[in-house]
Amino acid sequence: PSCDSLATLAYKQKCFEKTIAKHLQRDIALHNFSAPKVIMDALIIHITIDNKGNAFLQNLENSKRIKETFPELEEVIRKSIANFPTLIPAKKNGIYVNSKYIIPLYIVEKPKTNKR
Repeated sequence: PSCDSLATLAYKQKCFEKTIAKHLQRDIALHNFSAPKVIMDALIIHITIDNKGNAFLQNLENSKRIKETFPELEEVIRKSIANFPTLIPAKKNGIYVNSKYIIPLYIVEKPKTNKR
């Protein structure tokens, strides 16, 4: 809803994507994930928003390395998406419709060191 007042569809879309990304980043950051070695990888998050404005995780593409290093990450993402505020669904010909979004999530994790 906070993006709905923007002037163009392109601005609304960009605002929506940034809002979703910030929500996901905030929820993931709360879990203080850490890796034993450097990881530079990406997840591809497939989100569906139904015609009532409810969001859910449709699919999560991630590497074996991410699954092994952060086994609880998928559940954190799933819960984060389930806890999105109610969204304004997409419209087509004046009718609310389901929509799908693909969001890349980049992971760059360096091991924490105890150097002073």
